[in-house]
Amino acid sequence: MMDFNQLGSQIVKLVGGEGNVLRLKHCVTRLRFNLKDMDLAKTEEIKQLHGVADVLISAGQYQVVIGADVVDVFGAIDKKYNFSDNNHPTTPEEKEHFFEKFVDILSNVFTPLIGILSATGIIKGSSILLVAFGLIEIDSGTFIILQTIGGSLLYFSPIFVGYTAAKRFGLNEFSGMAIGAALIHPNVGTLMAREPMLTIFSNTPFQSSVYTSFMAIPILLMNYSGSIIPIIFATYLGSKVEKSAKRYIPKVVKLFLVPAVVLLITIPLAFIIIGPVATWLGHGLAFLTMQLYEFSSILTGVLSAAFWQLFVLFGLHHALMPISLNSMEVIGFDSVLASRLVSVFAVFGVTLAIMHKAAKMNQVKTRNIALPASISTFFGITEPAIYGVLVPYKNAFLYAIIAGGIGGTISGFFGTRLYIQGGLGILALPSYLNPDGSGIDERFLGIVIGCVVASVLGYLLYMIFGKLEKK
Repeated sequence: MMDFNQLGSQIVKLVGGEGNVLRLKHCVTRLRFNLKDMDLAKTEEIKQLHGVADVLISAGQYQVVIGADVVDVFGAIDKKYNFSDNNHPTTPEEKEHFFEKFVDILSNVFTPLIGILSATGIIKGSSILLVAFGLIEIDSGTFIILQTIGGSLLYFSPIFVGYTAAKRFGLNEFSGMAIGAALIHPNVGTLMAREPMLTIFSNTPFQSSVYTSFMAIPILLMNYSGSIIPIIFATYLGSKVEKSAKRYIPKVVKLFLVPAVVLLITIPLAFIIIGPVATWLGHGLAFLTMQLYEFSSILTGVLSAAFWQLFVLFGLHHALMPISLNSMEVIGFDSVLASRLVSVFAVFGVTLAIMHKAAKMNQVKTRNIALPASISTFFGITEPAIYGVLVPYKNAFLYAIIAGGIGGTISGFFGTRLYIQGGLGILALPSYLNPDGSGIDERFLGIVIGCVVASVLGYLLYMIFGKLEKK
């Protein structure tokens, strides 16, 4: 059994020691370090550690790929060093470029939510599956309660994102949650029930209405439930306000006066400026993605299915998550990145072929790596297969890209749509069922057929053309 405490201590020592670590987070398979000096890290030595699959530097982060045990390794490190509390904003020493900083922000905001996002998505998707098979009625209490559980995170996402964004920007987490809660407070809905005083951008994706004013300033009220972009911008502003407030407010009243100043300045500005502008940006992004899809649904299917794992390889896939979530919020589904599930099964097929070839050739070490990697890939965690199997062997990743692209052609042809950000791998399939109760339609069949074709084709390509030759 792996000693997580020992592995964690070894990793910290080899990344340059405790003093070289600015922040530490983790995602599904990786430890994500922000280091003061990347040059101090001994990358080759870390790669040789038992329990480490690979190391890469991406988006300004030093990423140590662990696999399924990442939570245990992170827990051991955090218990000893408590790096996760180093929530100060990025310092000049980190020398991040704009894109790296952007990806780092999105990663820190969304990574902590992946587990609960998947859990609620599985529950919501499963309830739709139960309706599709006629096991429960769409107007039954059982369905409504399951939908409530499954939709809880997305409905209150401004509160959850307010918390994680506040941690990233160095704002008091509860202030971030309060900002998010204000955006979806029932009073906003009450105001929006009134007759609008003024409507602008009528009959466009940016149509908005003025329902009331704040200190004689008109407010374009919008429905922020399920939104993510406005709260990220609002918490960023809140972090700047809090920093200034701490500088000038006396210590004796800081406890309550600092958050009061933050809320009184940030929330009105969120309603007056940040919310509308960020919402329009989100609608514009959704409009552009739909234009791409309408230009060619097959092209979008091919691109997302063929190249998604390349983004995973470099740890940049989190930067694309807001596109999918934004589309679901604005138009009710994601079609541009929906076929990315196909890429998972392309990797699964190739990994399975490598395992079978290794077994036939009595290459026990390769077989022992490929077997658990194929299982984790089947359930949506592809990093063990990518770093432990596909990348080391000649052309393996290429076959996965080809198989994914062909499977994506099929799902794109059928116009596959993703309605819920739910489970991973095989558990993601219910997320492709239309929530209107129409059951298993051709769009759903498209993703199923695409995944099956990608896995079978990936398997056959490597069995026929692949060789167990390391690069």
